[in-house]
Amino acid sequence: MSEPLLSLTGPSFPKAIKCIATLFIITLFWFSVTSLLHLRQLDYTWKVYLGLTIPILICAYGYGFILRSTTTIANEKIIQSWIFNKEVLLKDITQVKLIHVRFLNWIIVPRLILRTHRGVYVFQTADVRILENFRQLAYGIKNTEST
Repeated sequence: MSEPLLSLTGPSFPKAIKCIATLFIITLFWFSVTSLLHLRQLDYTWKVYLGLTIPILICAYGYGFILRSTTTIANEKIIQSWIFNKEVLLKDITQVKLIHVRFLNWIIVPRLILRTHRGVYVFQTADVRILENFRQLAYGIKNTEST
């Protein structure tokens, strides 16, 4: 890299994805409540209700992270907050691939796939400034056409 990357933090997922996830959670909750009302008429044990509730709670937990996940890129590392925070030092990167479908950023989240000696990491971003830094990291170029 010829120039250092800027230190930036931004959301990992665009508003459209957050809205779709919100609609999914509302629909899941509505179907759960209506199903629960029908199941109450039948004589099921508490284990059945627990088995139906756990997947809903797992979906709601992941939904919370979609809403508040952030991606940070700095001179020395990339960090993404998620259920388990991901962090990769730039000096450990052995291979870089940027997946970015122009004009569809609102639904296909741009992502940077990094291969290190410890494994493969995927970082999403909804921030245009971070995407520019991802592009600089992947291609070694800066300030290409605006997205």
